[in-house]
Amino acid sequence: TLARVAFADGVDPAAGAGPDGQPARLDDVAEQWAAGTSIDWAPMHRGARRGRIPLPGYPFARLTCFAEQTPQPDQAAHTDAGVPEGEDREAFVADLVASVLGLPRHEIDGTRSLADYGLNSLLLVAMLGRITSVFPGFRPEWWQPHDTLDDVVARLTAAEVRPTRAPAPELVRLNGAAEGRPVFWIHGALAGVESYRTIAARIDRPFHGIQARGLLSEDAPIEGVTAMAEHYTGIIRSVQPEGPYDVGGFCLGGIVAYEVTRRLQEQGQDVASLTMVDSPDGTGLAKANANGFQSARSAALQVVNSLLWPPGEKDPAVLRARLIHRDEIAEDLDEDAFVLRLAELAAERGLAMRPDRTARFVRRTMAIQLAYRLGEHTIRPLPRPEAVVCTYFHNRRGLFLGEVEPYFQVAGETFSLDHVNYRQDWERELPGLRLVEIDAANHMTILNDAEPLAAIEETCLALYAPDEIGATRV
Repeated sequence: TLARVAFADGVDPAAGAGPDGQPARLDDVAEQWAAGTSIDWAPMHRGARRGRIPLPGYPFARLTCFAEQTPQPDQAAHTDAGVPEGEDREAFVADLVASVLGLPRHEIDGTRSLADYGLNSLLLVAMLGRITSVFPGFRPEWWQPHDTLDDVVARLTAAEVRPTRAPAPELVRLNGAAEGRPVFWIHGALAGVESYRTIAARIDRPFHGIQARGLLSEDAPIEGVTAMAEHYTGIIRSVQPEGPYDVGGFCLGGIVAYEVTRRLQEQGQDVASLTMVDSPDGTGLAKANANGFQSARSAALQVVNSLLWPPGEKDPAVLRARLIHRDEIAEDLDEDAFVLRLAELAAERGLAMRPDRTARFVRRTMAIQLAYRLGEHTIRPLPRPEAVVCTYFHNRRGLFLGEVEPYFQVAGETFSLDHVNYRQDWERELPGLRLVEIDAANHMTILNDAEPLAAIEETCLALYAPDEIGATRV
């Protein structure tokens, strides 16, 4: 990535170098500075006023966001040795939990429930993808917070083992249905697909979530919506080579699903349905960003509070006690210290992950969010917009953050989609758009609040109901 430096007014960037031998051209300056040469910046400004542009630190930090992948002694028995058997299956599950929490494996007790380790739905569903990549027959309902590790190990025996070609690690099976065309929903801005589980459980067709690349691995995040759509289209067609397809997603997931639809149609494939849950369009995002972009710190606050959010909890008093308010963190901390302090507060709130592991997870998710580059994305027309049934769920309250703002955005930021019309681009590009009004406290709680979630589930039940030949009723 190249950084563009703005010179002060009246200063020629190609001005000749002085007798001290400092480089004259801007590209020479950048090249030598990056190589470690000490640069005297004063001649470039010549006393003129200049503005400093802060850049986020985490993409440039020379750190590893996850533990190295070198097998530890107690992992070697089942690493690169085929499908785990017997005691190796116990080690496989224990190592998975230990690697996420940052705990030594000997501290993992098979008789304790997954919930006892503080594993919430976000982490559980992300880990489910790892299990099903080795045991594709493992059913999502076998991996619940109340299950013990011993329960999970026992179920591996009944699960189908790894096929010749392992599925993409981003692909997560969210229900146990085996008949009918699959449904594919793409992750939202927080990179996981755990919030789709309750919807998937109601559907009698295979329901797959596609989570962001690198969520629980060292894989590099995908840069840009177009590249994500290309990668996810390949994943979808690896499962279902020919259409018609059913795709969807919440928030960012709907934006990417639209681009996947466009790409599939360009490939000559049919898309039966596109489902978007309160997905902002380019016009709406432009209005929100006119007030200022959200910072990396807000992204970090969102990730940690998503980890802390109690499943199904709606009591404001309980949430206030559990989540981290922005005022609990000093504003003068640098970014690394800010993230680490969040991780420490999360541990005090009961999150079982070690603070250093939480901080790594947060930095990794921040990097994934930075890679979306939504500000650079342009919504383009579909080749055949009339050929796809598009359903858009709109929160009639018009609140994006609403009362949860202090838990999802740091002080001093003015980014806001509250009461902004952010569906007009979709209405323009999809003349047959079906609008379904839902009533949620705000955008962030749509898939947690019972009433809007029930409305989404009922609509999806009808949308994805198979007829006698396995097609989709629309």
